[in-house]
Amino acid sequence: MLPHDLGALAARLHRALEPQGLAYVLVGQAAAAHWGASVPVEQLDVLVKLDPGQADRLLAGAEAQGFEAESGLAALAVEQGDHLSLFSPGAEAFVDVKAARGAGDMAALRTRLGEDLGGERVSVATREECIARLLDAGSEPDLDAARELLGLHGAELDRGYLGQRCEELHVAHLLHELVDEVPA
Repeated sequence: MLPHDLGALAARLHRALEPQGLAYVLVGQAAAAHWGASVPVEQLDVLVKLDPGQADRLLAGAEAQGFEAESGLAALAVEQGDHLSLFSPGAEAFVDVKAARGAGDMAALRTRLGEDLGGERVSVATREECIARLLDAGSEPDLDAARELLGLHGAELDRGYLGQRCEELHVAHLLHELVDEVPA
């Protein structure tokens, strides 16, 4: 489960994006922590569906919730597919926003679930999507989190969808390795 302060930060992010009509999904270590992985979370990784010209809406919503962008060229950075860091004064964590690009990111947006975090229905990647994206990220902490989620939720996972997403992301071999490591 996400620590309370990060759940509250996720709820503020929801209040920044939802009124702007921007679809988003929480991914990465924060999503893994939400699903029960015991990982340190220093940032909220978020994919946002942005059509051309919508970066200003993202920034306006973020500003209305007290977030500060890392640079004056934030809208251009997001439009070009770069990451954008949003900071909240007084918060230890920050939000890393990435514009959703391509079929893989859109799949994460399509399969998101509304989960109660900080009193809001925050969009979080499904367990399967979370595992696939952690494998795709490929760092040791990400692989450890994916391994832990497989152990925690193995029987409940949609193995067909998980396998398909891992194939699409070219990480099926990593999934097979982890499945062999995790006790049934």
